[in-house]
Amino acid sequence: MAAMLAEGRVLPESLRELFEAVAAELYKYRAINPASFRRAPEDALGPL
Repeated sequence: MAAMLAEGRVLPESLRELFEAVAAELYKYRAINPASFRRAPEDALGPL
């Protein structure tokens, strides 16, 4: 994500909005650990 942000491929606010849009539905995908999934944008942007 850091590379996409640095290259301007994604805007920080868009990344936050997109993450929040899917976060509530993660329970449907047992293979995705919600805490790990949240960590990626937080590592790039800071706490969501």
